[in-house]
Amino acid sequence: MTDVSDFIDVSDPAALEDAVARAREVLADRGCVVLPTDTVYGIGADAFSPLAVAVLVAAKGRSRTMPPPVLIADRRVMAGLAYDVPEEAEALAGRFWPGALTLILKSQPTLTWDLGETRGTVALRVPDDAVARELLYAVGPMAVSSANRTGMDAATTADAARSMLGESVALYLDAGPRESRDPSTIVDCTVTPFRVARQGSVPLEELRAVVPDLLAEGEEPPVAAERIAAFKEELDDYSAILLESLADRLAEAFAERMHQRVRTELWGAEPDEDLDNDALIAERYHGIRPAPGYPACPDHTEKQTLWELLDAEANTGIELTESMAMLPGASVSGWYLAHPESQYFVVGRLGRDQVEEYAARKGWTLAEAEQWLSPNLGYEPED
Repeated sequence: MTDVSDFIDVSDPAALEDAVARAREVLADRGCVVLPTDTVYGIGADAFSPLAVAVLVAAKGRSRTMPPPVLIADRRVMAGLAYDVPEEAEALAGRFWPGALTLILKSQPTLTWDLGETRGTVALRVPDDAVARELLYAVGPMAVSSANRTGMDAATTADAARSMLGESVALYLDAGPRESRDPSTIVDCTVTPFRVARQGSVPLEELRAVVPDLLAEGEEPPVAAERIAAFKEELDDYSAILLESLADRLAEAFAERMHQRVRTELWGAEPDEDLDNDALIAERYHGIRPAPGYPACPDHTEKQTLWELLDAEANTGIELTESMAMLPGASVSGWYLAHPESQYFVVGRLGRDQVEEYAARKGWTLAEAEQWLSPNLGYEPED
């Protein structure tokens, strides 16, 4: 790697061929290149060289938790770098590439690159800049981030980039000033619905013309309760009932899945558990999952203890009503008991002496205990 940076004016097309050849040498030597893009100037490195990407990240003063996007010369390259690309992501690429739109997609698992802590994703973009695309056609995909030190303004000129990055960059390609500091818009296509991860040059309304249910940056998806209310307002009872049922089943399924993880992973009481779906439905595993308000614990107010211990409303958004119902309705609560001999049971009819003892332990009046335990009373309360 050279000790002194080169600075090449590529605003003259005649100089571009030599500049690309020099950039190819720098990138092959695991160095970094500052290049113009259609947004701001970027600092780029060979995307397939972990050492080169590390040099880029160090030059910016950034950590591995902020991996750089990858610029590609042509939309067709996307298929080699990402897999399971949704049709709507293809539609966004078709509409806005080349251009200032970055798409986060699932990375091809067979690729050996190391861009940082990507969690199996890759952010791809085809820039709408002749110099950048000529370079990308010549050298292949490049890891590229804005040409500035982290926390400083993005560079709109090669000189500004050099003042921040200095000789940590081996080659600067100067194509004149960029017109805007606006970065590209980033859309996360690995979630449903798609979400704007960073609002930039491409406006939200233009994106929604292609993907109508796209979430804006920071916007939360509508919850099932809101959709159900909308169906009922439209007098579409069938869709409301169907969605309510689906939401209930998904909540129960999630609770069962968490119970399985607790048994096999988190507590590890049953690390070798290997049950098929029928066995799981038949509850042939060890341990139980009782819940307040059900036969083994008819007292709904025990939910309050759970909510206090877990700060449940703050952490999940699930509220308790005065009658101890959970909102939204498609919610589940309870306890996981791991003992291999634990089993479900039913609290039968309660005598007055039992209810009086329970009221004393709860700090209730007898009338309060009778109100909460009314389905289980084995006697008629006094008025």
